[in-house]
Amino acid sequence: MRKLSISLVVGFITFSVGVIAATVWLTRKTPELRLAVEPGVHCPPFATQKIDSLNIAKGEYFPKGVFYADQEMDNLVRNWYAKYLVEMKEPSLLSLQPSDGGSVYRFTWLRSFHSKVVVRVWANGGVGMLSVKELPREQDDRNSQLSVEQTKTLTADEWMAFHRLLDQACIWTLPSSQGNAIATDGAWWMFEANSAGYYQVIARQSPEASYRDLCLYMLKLSALPVDSAKGEIY
Repeated sequence: MRKLSISLVVGFITFSVGVIAATVWLTRKTPELRLAVEPGVHCPPFATQKIDSLNIAKGEYFPKGVFYADQEMDNLVRNWYAKYLVEMKEPSLLSLQPSDGGSVYRFTWLRSFHSKVVVRVWANGGVGMLSVKELPREQDDRNSQLSVEQTKTLTADEWMAFHRLLDQACIWTLPSSQGNAIATDGAWWMFEANSAGYYQVIARQSPEASYRDLCLYMLKLSALPVDSAKGEIY
């Protein structure tokens, strides 16, 4: 009976240790795996960003008052951004319905001294996709010809890396505008997201580090020949 009791105790201890080890392993692994299917889980959207509650008109690219409280300034900025998105034949993310009930993200890079760039990322049938368009600086309103217009499939690693950076940037918690006046030159880094009925837009000239990293990674995925050594990133 004594031997039997010792065997039962040893067996119970072994089982308990195994359960604890498995629990610790799953706890450490779950957040990383969850990022691939639930981007932004650590930074949930604000209720005020719900698309059906935003002040938008049909066909508009941005909600009214999203950038500035001053109506005249806000209209100027919204129309300026929309002008380039129209020229690059980009849809409004406010009216776009992501496939599979998923998400779509867009980085718009408007530089004063170099070409304008748009990189859009979304999922199609569970596969990550990327679209890149480039508008030469020399183009005008009457002759807006894209120099690059390509679509590519992302690898699983690229898709997961993108979502990790998306999560780290906490885009849903960032203000759309920093309230600063528009500079006459430089570059604007604008990021938009349409996810599960929520919308966010962020515009910066001096982007936060994690936000900048997210945008630069989208540029890297696009494979556009952008050379920081030549001053093309600003």
